[in-house]
Amino acid sequence: MYRCERFANVPRNRRRAALELSLPLWSPFPRTGHHCVWQGDAAMVWFWDASVAPNIEACQADVAAVFDGDGVRVRPETVFHPQGQDGFRLQGCHHGVEMQYWRAGALLGSFWQRQAPDKQRIDWFFASVGESPGAGDYAADVAPPQPNVEPWATPETPREWLLRNERRLAAAALALIAAALLWQEARIWRVHWAAAAAAAQIAERGEEMGPTLAARDEARRLRRRNLDLAAILNAPSQARLMGMVHESLPDAEAEFRQWRYNQGDLAVELKGQAIDRVRYVQGLEQAFDQVDLGQAQQPEHIDVRMQVRGAGVEAPS
Repeated sequence: MYRCERFANVPRNRRRAALELSLPLWSPFPRTGHHCVWQGDAAMVWFWDASVAPNIEACQADVAAVFDGDGVRVRPETVFHPQGQDGFRLQGCHHGVEMQYWRAGALLGSFWQRQAPDKQRIDWFFASVGESPGAGDYAADVAPPQPNVEPWATPETPREWLLRNERRLAAAALALIAAALLWQEARIWRVHWAAAAAAAQIAERGEEMGPTLAARDEARRLRRRNLDLAAILNAPSQARLMGMVHESLPDAEAEFRQWRYNQGDLAVELKGQAIDRVRYVQGLEQAFDQVDLGQAQQPEHIDVRMQVRGAGVEAPS
């Protein structure tokens, strides 16, 4: 049986539920199987007695049967033929002829019989859809059966498509997340293994280079010690320093009162009659560096601080 019903007053997301509630009112069968194709707000519904097991051989004549994991899915033969233009149409089937009336892409009426309809049957069909036949409708040709591989499909909005494929999309998203996590985990382990291998290689090289590094450290220690010894040995003796100070003074009348020497720093206090401090400083600058007068100066005394040249300087490497 076939029925076309419009659900314009029902919200789009509740139309399928409204169809399920309407089927028991339309169907005379105790158990109803049905197939629906939506065209806008119009539901094109075929329904049959589901208590009768489908005859697979007979299905080749009036219905199309598709085998899947759950058994047999039954579809009306009509949905495998091309959709018609607005108006009356005679569609040939594998057995018999189907009268169709189309309006705005929806199949308003459908009736199948074993042979081409006569004038009386056509008048009855037009009355059932609320239309009047034209003169050409009685002489309409029967369109030969040209079944398609795929049945008619209901146009879906993006939201309906998402709802219908919600589980598949969720499974795909979980699979992608799991793949990303596994890839990241593999990256982490690969880096960890590479770091462990590098650490082991460094440790192995360290063991191989251990004697060389120990010899290098010992050579550096000996070099520092040699530099220290060279600095000590190269420093002039205090007797020599006294002679250098004496030779640098402009006259020989001054006498030493104090002498302090520490690692290149020399401080002397001289005493003499009519000491010319400027001349003394200029004379000492000829043999010493950084010659300065002390802050506390007394008459006939001179306190001088200076740096011995070359004392405490490291030899070049």
